[in-house]
Amino acid sequence: MKKIYKEMNSILIINMTKLQTRVVIHPFNLSGNIHKLISNYIDRECCRTLSKDGYVKSVNSVSKISGGRITSSSNGSVVYDVEYDANVYKLEKGDTIKAIIKSITTFGVYCDDWDAPDGVAIFFIPKHELEEDEELKDNDILFLKIEDLRIKKNEYLCVCSKSSSECYSSS
Repeated sequence: MKKIYKEMNSILIINMTKLQTRVVIHPFNLSGNIHKLISNYIDRECCRTLSKDGYVKSVNSVSKISGGRITSSSNGSVVYDVEYDANVYKLEKGDTIKAIIKSITTFGVYCDDWDAPDGVAIFFIPKHELEEDEELKDNDILFLKIEDLRIKKNEYLCVCSKSSSECYSSS
């Protein structure tokens, strides 16, 4: 299920997504409530991370726990296959985002997504994509189109172009 929120002409895309992972539980922890233990693990290890599925903003629920296989190569730990529902922020090539300028260099402009959590994405507009007579400064707001993106460590790296001539000055 896809939810699209519109706020001040920008688009923040949050997908309700069913994700999968494997959870390994040490025998020492097998005596308690397994469902609660797995839910806590998913919250701790998967929430606020970025993968090919997008940035997991929050985990709503654990929908399926299966497997429960004892590993032969370990100390008796049990491996569970887990499906969970999460709110995922995902950027894709061609998306339009509202961005705020963070730094202007001789090579181009670096921006942050207005709506995304801090540190999830870096947006770069090469100098040749900007109009020569355009005067931009830090904290100006632009609408950008994502031309290409990569995931590196725990953030999106996006090369963008301006999607319109609109620019909102911070002063």
